[in-house]
Amino acid sequence: MSTPPVSVHTITSESKRIIKQHSLHFKVLGVLFLVPITYSIFIYPILKPQLLLDQKIFLFSVVKFAEVVGFDHHDYSSPYFLWFGLVILIVYLFVLVYLEVKWSLVPVIVVVESSWGVKALKRSASLISEYKSMGLSLYLTFLMMTGLSVWNSSLASTTFFGTDFDDKWDVALVFLSLTTSHLLMLVFLTSAVVNTVLYIHCKVVVDGERNM
Repeated sequence: MSTPPVSVHTITSESKRIIKQHSLHFKVLGVLFLVPITYSIFIYPILKPQLLLDQKIFLFSVVKFAEVVGFDHHDYSSPYFLWFGLVILIVYLFVLVYLEVKWSLVPVIVVVESSWGVKALKRSASLISEYKSMGLSLYLTFLMMTGLSVWNSSLASTTFFGTDFDDKWDVALVFLSLTTSHLLMLVFLTSAVVNTVLYIHCKVVVDGERNM
């Protein structure tokens, strides 16, 4: 059985149609379940100490791994160590994106098929196998949209309010946080619907081949 001619445009068009037909339903779900998450994502970049703590944890991991492979302390400022850290970062990002795409259908599988744990991970990897490039395109698109939203809100908050937020939680900042949360909520809702539509197409292809 050949793979049906499904494109990214087909997936996104079907998703938009579904969201439009059930817009109120999705808005209610978004307010109930996604607003707390999106608000936290907006607040996180403002918490500079915590953000720096995560960058230090990653650097600490790179340093320790460098010591294991033979770097000495006096080598940490050398170009070789910088290239080594860059390679580690690229490999880390590659593995992260690969797993995100491979397991992108797990939330849908958990709900629709009542499958959990390793079984859900294997099921997602099996279903997405026919549409890996499409899954990658959709993942990178929504990742970019999320990143741009967070970056713009963080830049705006820092520009207007500086880095000291102790006495500046006024109406403007609340408005900015609510606007960003709403935008991220729309991105997450669209991503969830897109993954569900992609799951349906993948299921038709994979299960259809197995049933022949």
